[in-house]
Amino acid sequence: EAAAMSSAVFGVDNRGYLDYKPLVNGRYSASDLRLQLARKWSLTAGWRLDGAAGGSGDAAVLGARWEHVGGLDLPALWLTWPVRPGWTLQLDAEARFRSLGIGVATRYASLLLRSRSLAVGESSALGWQASLHWPF
Repeated sequence: EAAAMSSAVFGVDNRGYLDYKPLVNGRYSASDLRLQLARKWSLTAGWRLDGAAGGSGDAAVLGARWEHVGGLDLPALWLTWPVRPGWTLQLDAEARFRSLGIGVATRYASLLLRSRSLAVGESSALGWQASLHWPF
């Protein structure tokens, strides 16, 4: 639903100030919106930074990801760093829209805050991403 409003003020009061008692004229409209999720594929590879294969998962991992969503290619680099048992710090730099994400992850959930720019002086919050992992 959308609303469009306008206002007009034509007078001044006895002290010469604008007599702001606006008349608001509005128009409402509604439209039917149907959304369809775009097809997505993703290719991800990661490398343990301690050089070990397999293991307990308590090592830092550096990786790359390529996603294709609705005609857009989204290349990214990511890093997970263990901060305490069961908890990791995650960084995610996405190249297409030049955004940076920082967050925390556990075995069952993750939360990531994404910025609008890779440059620290130009960054502001763009959004957040949350995920749940349920092992079968």
